[in-house]
Amino acid sequence: SANFEERRWVGWTAAGGAFGAAPARVRRGGMQGQGIVHGRRKARGTLTSAPVPVQGEALTFLVGGRGGRTGVRVRLGDRVIARWPHRSRRGQLTRVRLELPPEARGQAVTIQVFDDDPKGDLWLDDLRWQG
Repeated sequence: SANFEERRWVGWTAAGGAFGAAPARVRRGGMQGQGIVHGRRKARGTLTSAPVPVQGEALTFLVGGRGGRTGVRVRLGDRVIARWPHRSRRGQLTRVRLELPPEARGQAVTIQVFDDDPKGDLWLDDLRWQG
């Protein structure tokens, strides 16, 4: 699981300006702990995990904000095997479930949070494997 409690990205690489140098230290309704991923307005970018083995049939996470071209992708090598497009208009974080294909179980994947929308914002926390 990933809760983003460190004061820098540990096991994650930020590219572009959307996610900054570290998890945000703000309070959002529904968040776990002190740190949270925040895709900032007026910036674009990605936040990509180091390779991690799939340990369930789905990835769940808390998400909120005002979507557009923002969301989460799971990659197996260069191929996107699951994608959750952010369409929420809520400030409160809610848990969503991203189903993964059966062949992904046990494979090393990367999780990529993306923000391609300078007008949207994305809040993400508490990634967990489920099932």
